[in-house]
Amino acid sequence: NVAPIAALLIVIGSLLNPVLTRIPSWQVVALCAVAAMAAGALEAKLIGSMEMKYAAYGTPVLSVLAGVTISFAVIATSRFLVASPFGEAMAALGARSVTIMYLHMPLAAALMQQFGLEYPVVLISSVVLGGFLVHKAVARQPLARMLFLGETKSHRDEPASGGLQ
Repeated sequence: NVAPIAALLIVIGSLLNPVLTRIPSWQVVALCAVAAMAAGALEAKLIGSMEMKYAAYGTPVLSVLAGVTISFAVIATSRFLVASPFGEAMAALGARSVTIMYLHMPLAAALMQQFGLEYPVVLISSVVLGGFLVHKAVARQPLARMLFLGETKSHRDEPASGGLQ
């Protein structure tokens, strides 16, 4: 039941991938505006949202287009930001994203229950920073790094050139 729509999304992604590598910055801004409108239409329930987990595909054609547009805008924006001064910070967060993903729910629950944090910007920033710092602390300890991160040696042990040995 899910396979046909998943195959469609994979085909769309593979066809649009070459376009993503060449998109100019002004088109990223325009694309984000269209994606914001698509997100608004989904939020306002003008079109149904796609929830593949429950085999609910929303409004035919429009939900797929909204999802693809939003995904396309996120990817284009991230490629644009990587070349900006924020690129290194984004790369550092990306390298630690699995740790952040696993810790975000317990950290958010603890922050809301223990400290009453409810402001989304503060909560999201705190959870991301907390996951980032936990990853950094675990990476410093060889046994913890091996057990929790699956790494047997520190990134500091690698050659500066990044080449294979």
